[in-house]
Amino acid sequence: MTTTVTLDGCSEVETLEFVVDQQRLVDWVKWTAGEEFLGYCQGRVSPIGRCFPSKIVRRTYRQLLAEERSDLPEQRVPLYLCPCGDPCCGGLMAQVLRTERGFEWSNWGCMDTDFPGLPTLFFDAEQYKTALVVARGFF
Repeated sequence: MTTTVTLDGCSEVETLEFVVDQQRLVDWVKWTAGEEFLGYCQGRVSPIGRCFPSKIVRRTYRQLLAEERSDLPEQRVPLYLCPCGDPCCGGLMAQVLRTERGFEWSNWGCMDTDFPGLPTLFFDAEQYKTALVVARGFF
């Protein structure tokens, strides 16, 4: 799923919209952990979009597939970032692990804050990879 947003410095652009249990990730965060975490998502966009340099998009794809380790705290992968692309400006991040069962998103937080109220998400390996391949075709 993609979302069209208007960002400073860019015209309207499409970014990847993460969907969990048939709802946008930002809505899942609000429903699961409450309003206090929502501020970390509002005004933020997926780092997979046409406004971000291709280097950031490629690195994020590799990290989401657990093919490249993140150099951010706790090896978290950015899921939502400030439109400037700097993880220090805030956002929502999770550790991405490849397991025998598939993929896991856990250890939620941002650069300097942990979000213990968010549970681990589990994804079937084939469905997860297929969704990322399809999404990559948009960008």
